[in-house]
Amino acid sequence: PIEVIGHAIPFILISILDVEPVVYLIAIVMSLITYGVVIWRTAHHTECDPQSQQLIFQLNLNNFAIAAFIAFQVLLHFEIVRAEDIGFNLNIFVLGLQVLAVLILLIHLFSSVYGQEKDPVATIDTSSSALDRITLSRYAAQIESGFKSKQLHLRSSLSLDDLSKELDIPKHHLSRVFSLHYNKPYYQYVAEARIEEAISKLESGENLTLESLAYECGFNSKTTFNKYFKEIVGQTPSEYRNRTI
Repeated sequence: PIEVIGHAIPFILISILDVEPVVYLIAIVMSLITYGVVIWRTAHHTECDPQSQQLIFQLNLNNFAIAAFIAFQVLLHFEIVRAEDIGFNLNIFVLGLQVLAVLILLIHLFSSVYGQEKDPVATIDTSSSALDRITLSRYAAQIESGFKSKQLHLRSSLSLDDLSKELDIPKHHLSRVFSLHYNKPYYQYVAEARIEEAISKLESGENLTLESLAYECGFNSKTTFNKYFKEIVGQTPSEYRNRTI
């Protein structure tokens, strides 16, 4: 909410004050850049699946490109540059960016819907790379052992690549273990393991602030910690702590 209010402030002020249209354009540029940076930082510190992060990255690039286009319009207004020096039609350029943004959203929507309709457990893989149940169980045991003995899930930067190298399991095999054996994506499994650790610390009465608890359990921010705790446990960490006291 704070970021949204900050995003709207320039437009509120311009609506109240009688200013030149070019000032409005400058405000749009500043707002687009600020909002893009905020979204980028939020996505970086939030646990989300790689597909969503890729979508945010693609749309943010489009966002910054539009900001650059509007900034160029401001330069044209002040005659710092001339339109004939560009060599192409700016209106067609920005229209292309908008079409690209719509295509990115449609591709993401299609892949999400297709992915939900396709049941990975019911899918029979007859290729030579298919993993049998024994191999899946063996890999799952390695994962659980690594989380228990090495506390891998407490590393905030732990990625699927890192886990693959740590356990010496091919990355594409790891992805199949989480989807076929655990029926959940990698990031959800890690989040649940971290929440279990947080619950253990809360019940043991460790004198930690919730923010310190979040970082100790492998989360990058208190916000992400609260989100997953509420989602998995059904209560906020503070509510759970008060109940156990």
